[in-house]
Amino acid sequence: MAIPRFFIPFGMSLLYAGFAMAYMFTVEGGGFASLAQVAALFQNKQLLFAGWVHYLAFDLFVGGWIAVQADQIGVSRLAQVPILLATFMLGPLGLALFLTVNVIAKLLNKEMLGAGFGEGVSNR
Repeated sequence: MAIPRFFIPFGMSLLYAGFAMAYMFTVEGGGFASLAQVAALFQNKQLLFAGWVHYLAFDLFVGGWIAVQADQIGVSRLAQVPILLATFMLGPLGLALFLTVNVIAKLLNKEMLGAGFGEGVSNR
């Protein structure tokens, strides 16, 4: 039986929420109104861990979404590898790469349909 695609990011989100709620208000000078306040939060090892889990949960969630979307527009799994690696290591860069590929695939699909090449690339 396969694990549902978003089960792991969901579990990590719960872990993040638990650590954030347990330690967020224990740091003197911590908050989100300035970079200095965020830096103060990350001086706490539990909140640093929570921040790391936050990034992992979002990167895995976005990577799962990218993989599904890429499959739907016909991007091969091999071509998805650098996009997914970039998403895992550099979050927004991987998302930007995929969104660029998505636009190109849609433009190619329109061009192929207009030239009479049949179905072209799926534009779901």
